[in-house]
Amino acid sequence: MSSAQPPSYGELAALAVELRLPVSAQAEMLVEQAERIAELERQVGSDSHKLFPAAVP
Repeated sequence: MSSAQPPSYGELAALAVELRLPVSAQAEMLVEQAERIAELERQVGSDSHKLFPAAVP
């Protein structure tokens, strides 16, 4: 059995940079989705009398 060498600082730093980009993109997408959900909820709330006329006095 050969023992693997632990990664160097440079390798770990490169990996951190490589992983930061997808995480950043995902965070941005989550913000956009939250904004879209909030907008859709506002639309449903303002149009609820059209969707459920019996439920709105």
